[in-house]
Amino acid sequence: MRLHIKFAGGSMNARGDDPIGAFTCSGWYSEDTGDAAWTKKYVAAHDVNYKGVRDGRGIWGNWNIGYVQGGFHIWPDDGEENASEHTATEVAELVTPIEMGTKPVDVAEE
Repeated sequence: MRLHIKFAGGSMNARGDDPIGAFTCSGWYSEDTGDAAWTKKYVAAHDVNYKGVRDGRGIWGNWNIGYVQGGFHIWPDDGEENASEHTATEVAELVTPIEMGTKPVDVAEE
């Protein structure tokens, strides 16, 4: 999956596509703490909620769709970590509802 993200004035917006289809994202981020949260909205399909933190190598965190959740890592594709708009790549790992609450969510690594 590839997505194009724009960070400006505490707001985050993105667009992209993956095997499920085209989507847009909108949310917020904090320059002070690195925290971020957004919702990915698929065209004529479900929404996915994301919450994470920036650590200098990208944004790591968790996503959820109702009772299903998993980990993610988004990192710049162009090496410009501080760019206001760039292309990024995401790796997500699915965690089944049975695993929720019984162990920490693993975040996919590069």
